[in-house]
Amino acid sequence: MPAAARCPPRPRGLDRASLGFERRPAVRWFHPLELVRSGIRVVLGETFGSYADKREVQAALHPTVTHPEFNYATDGHLDDAGNFWFDYVADLADGFDATYTIARLLAEPTLTLGGTLTRRGHLLVMGGDEVYPTATRREYEDRMVGPYRAALPCEHPDQAPHLFAIPGNHDWYDGLTSFLRLFAQRRWVGGWNTQQTRSYFAMELPHRHWLWGIDIQLSADIDQPQREYFEAAAQRLQPGDKVIVCTAEPSWVKAAEGHPEGYQNLAFLQERLIRPRGAEAVLILTGDSHHYCRYRRSDGAQTLITAGGGGAFLHGTNTLPDAITLEREPWHPGGKSERLLREKTFPSSGESKRASARIWRFPILNWSFALLLAAFWLTVSWQLESASRAAPILMLEALAGMPLSPTGIVRAVATSLAYSPGGAAMLTLFVGGCIGFCKARNGGVRVLLGLVHALAHIGAWLGLLWLFAHVNLNHLRLHCGSGKHAILSIAEALIPGGLVHGFVFGAYLAIVSRWLPEHVDDIFSALSIPDMKNFLRLRIDKAGVLTVYPVGVRTVPDDFELSPATSGAAPWFESKKHGAKIVDLAQLIEPPVVIEPPGR
Repeated sequence: MPAAARCPPRPRGLDRASLGFERRPAVRWFHPLELVRSGIRVVLGETFGSYADKREVQAALHPTVTHPEFNYATDGHLDDAGNFWFDYVADLADGFDATYTIARLLAEPTLTLGGTLTRRGHLLVMGGDEVYPTATRREYEDRMVGPYRAALPCEHPDQAPHLFAIPGNHDWYDGLTSFLRLFAQRRWVGGWNTQQTRSYFAMELPHRHWLWGIDIQLSADIDQPQREYFEAAAQRLQPGDKVIVCTAEPSWVKAAEGHPEGYQNLAFLQERLIRPRGAEAVLILTGDSHHYCRYRRSDGAQTLITAGGGGAFLHGTNTLPDAITLEREPWHPGGKSERLLREKTFPSSGESKRASARIWRFPILNWSFALLLAAFWLTVSWQLESASRAAPILMLEALAGMPLSPTGIVRAVATSLAYSPGGAAMLTLFVGGCIGFCKARNGGVRVLLGLVHALAHIGAWLGLLWLFAHVNLNHLRLHCGSGKHAILSIAEALIPGGLVHGFVFGAYLAIVSRWLPEHVDDIFSALSIPDMKNFLRLRIDKAGVLTVYPVGVRTVPDDFELSPATSGAAPWFESKKHGAKIVDLAQLIEPPVVIEPPGR
């Protein structure tokens, strides 16, 4: 029996030794340690990515011009009606519950969608960000490989679906090392078998369709080896062929937001390689934004779908533009601009707005970040109080002896600040951090909003400082600097102070996101909503009609337990509530999107 047909032993427990991986919770993006780790990874990835571009190494290891995937259609794999099926998923490896739910649905041999029986794709395409938060072997194993192996433990080689992937920005944070080890060495991911040799691919599908997956490496230009690869693929195109392009980010939306760099790669492929051969890129697929959104070119010749709902936290849709105008320069000088119209989102704009309103719960959902803010202001207070021993009166005693007066409070604190260079430096650093956090593109607006944000926190800190001084020294009659006073002050600063500063931070996000859509992503990363997931099932029929079935899951189960099944090929986990009927969670987001061949 072929090795791939042997199923791994079914786990008897939930520990790593039994499962082979750890069921990880969703990433808490505002956790202080995660902020530090992610920040370091981003800086290293962007600083050294161009100096350690493994795409050139891939080309050196696989230099042949004739690539086997170019002839993918010769594999056959059509159903009885002559249809070819394949699936698309992106942004998948975050928390176990959401990732496994989607993997479980992808593994099902059939799904009934809108009354139509659909088949599991012979091909599964992963469209970027196959792991969060950073690319390491352990993270891939725990957050992606493990859940997918649990959903489809094994499959006979003759029936095993193939797996292709393109990297997203998170996959690039280690220079693509872990990505290439997993996807470019003919490995098995459960019952899926990886096939590619590079981080990009082009393959011929049945019925005059092609599938191209491009690697944009942190929005960089297409490298020369990759350009030569797709030029070779373009030589195989015939007039009337249809190309499906997979890219790692919705560059058309980013272009509308003032960042056209990524769209230039997509425009280059279309204007220099595809259209000159008489072919047409009829469908563009992407992830990166964790929602479903479909745009259509105004002439109906192209559909652009963002389907980044494979497991990562939900992104909002309420700030997406209704229409986008894209210039075809510089690859098509004199060409007309293209207009894209937004036709469907999941969740809807209204649902997205209602979800974002939960940001007022920021200090509860992100208590560790709120504690970090509180600890910062506790440290500043401690420095100023210590420095005030050189002043005529201790800062807290001065505050306790005055009525609630903003001017008096500021004057008392400023007096201590004059004796504390460290406190002044920390305040300056905080103001600079607030300005840097603001995502306004206009420098003046960024400074203004950053200052307002910083002043809101400073105002909250001063108010709490005065309140605690009055309560502790006047009402509780504690001696300033005593052990009891120090313990109580720490507790007050961390608990009520954390709630207040966390609320101020959430309020800032809620208010400025009305004018700065870039901050909407911060809101949803703070909320870490596991629901509203999606993937795509696609069918090419023998007449050359491409049909896209957008599959959505509104509520992700959070009660998975080991399945009592004994078959080695059965999924390892079932939901207590849904059981084997978890397939019923898969619903069409909208009616199937039908893309007719050009000229029909």
